[in-house]
Amino acid sequence: MPRIAFGSLALLVLLASVVAMVVGCGGSADAETEAETVEGLPPEFVKLAEVWALLQERHIEPEGIDPQAAVDGAIRGMMDSIDDPHAGYLDSDQYSMMRQDIQGYFEGIGAEVGVRNGLITIIAPIPDPPC
Repeated sequence: MPRIAFGSLALLVLLASVVAMVVGCGGSADAETEAETVEGLPPEFVKLAEVWALLQERHIEPEGIDPQAAVDGAIRGMMDSIDDPHAGYLDSDQYSMMRQDIQGYFEGIGAEVGVRNGLITIIAPIPDPPC
């Protein structure tokens, strides 16, 4: 299978798991009816629920499919598809690690720093800085 097609299939499988978790189809044969029970869910998501149902029905080892890993991957795929560098998704482990990284003590000059015209620039002072 070509690499691009495999990547597309993998993304579809991951997205399918998100819908399956949201609508709770878990291998149901009537994915369309269940998808309609989630208000505001686009009709395109029915296909994802159907793929999840097929995986549960026909995959050689359906019990080997980790639903949480599939959901996390599908959400990452959705976030990547919006092409927004400021949007992202952290699973619970990544979120915990991020929270640990930002808690604690900070040192610095008490200023917000950013990039303007390709140069690192002090944007604004931080109120009540640590120094």
